[in-house]
Amino acid sequence: SSLPAAFFSWQIKNTSDARTDYTLALSVSNTFTMQEGSRNRFEAHEGFSAITLSTDRYTPDDAEYGELMVSTDAGDVSYQEYWFRSAWFDELTVF
Repeated sequence: SSLPAAFFSWQIKNTSDARTDYTLALSVSNTFTMQEGSRNRFEAHEGFSAITLSTDRYTPDDAEYGELMVSTDAGDVSYQEYWFRSAWFDELTVF
């Protein structure tokens, strides 16, 4: 493939007789810093939701430009475009 990509598929199996609620979570960091114009944006279109991590500092034709997208076709999605910035461990509590 000419595209650097990774695809994951998870299957959750409840082996008990009791109902089980579950959540799958993913955390990814934008490699561009705020000083480099990092931009994270959430979008939902036609049955999928995604967060795209990119930068405003470089244009798509620049060798330094890049984007990373995390997407899902799950129906019930919650998201944070940026980590909550506060005291130590607060961002994990909010997440």
